[in-house]
Amino acid sequence: MGAMPDDPAAPELSTWAAGGSSVPASDISGGADPEEQELELLTKRVQELAEVGQAWVVQGNYAQAVLCYERALGLLPPPAEQWPATLWLLTAIGEAHFLGGAYAEAAPLFARALRLPGAQGNPYIHLRLGQCLFELARPDAAAAQLSLAYLGDGGQVFEGEDEKYLAFTRDLLLLP
Repeated sequence: MGAMPDDPAAPELSTWAAGGSSVPASDISGGADPEEQELELLTKRVQELAEVGQAWVVQGNYAQAVLCYERALGLLPPPAEQWPATLWLLTAIGEAHFLGGAYAEAAPLFARALRLPGAQGNPYIHLRLGQCLFELARPDAAAAQLSLAYLGDGGQVFEGEDEKYLAFTRDLLLLP
């Protein structure tokens, strides 16, 4: 997996996606809520499912990971876009699909994630969307996303990724 950016808008994303500690309750709840006990139970369940999903990713069972992440996403009351957890859950589902080679399933998830507050300009999400589009033989769309990823953090997000993505991006941007 590539390097995760330290995005101040979502600092938990890099820790969580890299297999670190669980996501803080505030990232799921979006702040104070009058039904605090119910929200705490929801938060705990979403965190548990996300942790199980991450364990499946580590074991290479991406289909099971997707099921866990989708179940967690389904627990969030509508509209899902109101919850900060939606961003990292969509990214996690997309990541599991990407790692499993299901690029056609992953791409729309990353595109949806980029439409959420705080996600635009996130080099990691742009990278994964660009990689999916590259693999789906959509070079123009891939070029746009991979360029945004590269320009977002100077190319660090490409560390640990297949060299073909960075080479494609460097050729596109006329970089050495």
